[in-house]
Amino acid sequence: MTALIGNVRQATAYRYGLRDSSGGSMDTLKVISNRSGGYLGVYHTNLGTGFAVRVATSSDLVTWKLRATLDYHASQPTIAATPDGGFLVVEEADNTGLASPSATWLRFLHYPSLAGLLSSAPDARFDAPHTLVAPIAKGGAEGTPNVYSVTLSPDVRHSVIDIGFHYFKDAVLDRQARGTLTNFRAWRARAQPAIDAALEALGCRGNIGDRDSLMYEGVRLNIHEGQLVQNDWSAWRVFLYQPQTAEARRLSVATHGGSRSFANPSFSWVTLPSGKRAIVITLFIPVAGSAPGEAGELLYYREV
Repeated sequence: MTALIGNVRQATAYRYGLRDSSGGSMDTLKVISNRSGGYLGVYHTNLGTGFAVRVATSSDLVTWKLRATLDYHASQPTIAATPDGGFLVVEEADNTGLASPSATWLRFLHYPSLAGLLSSAPDARFDAPHTLVAPIAKGGAEGTPNVYSVTLSPDVRHSVIDIGFHYFKDAVLDRQARGTLTNFRAWRARAQPAIDAALEALGCRGNIGDRDSLMYEGVRLNIHEGQLVQNDWSAWRVFLYQPQTAEARRLSVATHGGSRSFANPSFSWVTLPSGKRAIVITLFIPVAGSAPGEAGELLYYREV
């Protein structure tokens, strides 16, 4: 996997500073295949007064048409197709500028169909209470979700949703957690210190935040962001982690200009218009640690 996704210069196609058809930045983009053809992506855009979560469509993975704004005061979304023909979006909601102290928390949105998603019409919503930090009214942060699995029996009101997220441990550093939403109303969560320990052993002294997960040759594989130095935006790196063995390794990412800082990683399997299988990777390149012309959202994919 390291050889497959580590070298942007060997990608089938790529795009730095990715933006949608409205000119909005596509930060923390998560891409999945669209059952109706092409691709779907959810991401956030900084509006100046706060973040908005948006959805866009693409036929080629590098050009994207804005279709809808899904939420305001929300960021770092992820998306998964659900067995009922709908879609699940999980995001980091916030009350910045609306309440004090500020807080972030996990919000779940289910859309019954593609039309519902593209018209921003969810049929179910759940705001998760804080479980590993102080209650929302007292501030604190839980967020940056990824979806491990969605099981419906037979619908979202009778479901089990398994996600990963981060929590602001002891109000000092972001650390890893996992949560389960049952029947879209009952939430429970637990810390994942084994992941933290594996990345700390590789030099992460700052935050350990966003992540994504997929199956690779029959094995579950995670991709994580970790910060080598706290409060240093040039110190973000990405790591591969195998939950089965609790082993981690740093992923060396080679861009065209030599950027060195990478955050908010995601990866997905997709089918290209040619019918070939590909893996699509997205990374956010902070200005600090970026090469000229490379800051912002990076998307690249490689045929397999």
